[in-house]
Amino acid sequence: MKNLKTLSAVLVLSAVFVNCKSDKKEQDFGAITKAFFDDKNALDPLNATQNGQNQFNDKLVFEMTDSYRKNVAATLDKHEKALASVDTTSLTAEEKISYEIMEWEISRGKESLKLDTNLMPIQQFWGTNLTMAQFAGGSSAQPFKTEKDYRNFLKRMDLFAVWMDSAMVYMKKGIDKGVVLPKVLTAKVIPQFESMVTPKVEDNIFYSTIKSFPKDFTNEQKESLTKEYTAVIKEKLEPQFKKMTTFLKEQYLPASRSTSGIGSLPNGAEIYKFYVKLQTTTDKTPAEIHETD
Repeated sequence: MKNLKTLSAVLVLSAVFVNCKSDKKEQDFGAITKAFFDDKNALDPLNATQNGQNQFNDKLVFEMTDSYRKNVAATLDKHEKALASVDTTSLTAEEKISYEIMEWEISRGKESLKLDTNLMPIQQFWGTNLTMAQFAGGSSAQPFKTEKDYRNFLKRMDLFAVWMDSAMVYMKKGIDKGVVLPKVLTAKVIPQFESMVTPKVEDNIFYSTIKSFPKDFTNEQKESLTKEYTAVIKEKLEPQFKKMTTFLKEQYLPASRSTSGIGSLPNGAEIYKFYVKLQTTTDKTPAEIHETD
């Protein structure tokens, strides 16, 4: 009887052990890193194109909008929770580096959302407007080898026309808050938009790849794409470039600041502190860095 009781106890414990083991899920760190990489590309499709992730070549986000920033916040929260579930002691040396990179990017991403730099979506040296113009030239990251490639960029051009409306909406919010570019930079941005409107569509940078079709394109393909690119440039992009130029001259330039440093913005100290952390390997504040100089 004693042996039977012992055997029964062993069987019960074994069953419990088996059930617990089957409930325990093996962590798949590779899946976590892939999900993070995919979401990063979806949130920044222009950068994805620059990195050769061509499945995003027809996408464009409105990175200055509140809805986009809410999406970023939700995505970062999701991946922060995923990382929290990882048993770091079981990771390889290479996986630990990936873990730390993701942890750093999530932390910096969440910090950036606390700042209102989205109210200055247009800059002199960088931004969606400049990247799109670079891609349009045909010698940058955006591929133009197949008809699908051409149609991908056609979709981006269409979205870019809407992007400019969103940019103006948030720049007006920036004017109300005093979060604006210096006058000297605004004055240099204006010609960039003015140059996007040309007397002849053939001279527009967004028409560049229409003048250099791949040799294997049929006449039918060439005619169709030429017609569609011409329509988007003349009917959507150029009207928006004119609208942006007028806005910059009549509303934004007068409201632009006479100061030049980031620190002169309403939240300049916080922005400067963030950029120091973003561009360097230190967690020290600017004041702490200056103290050690």
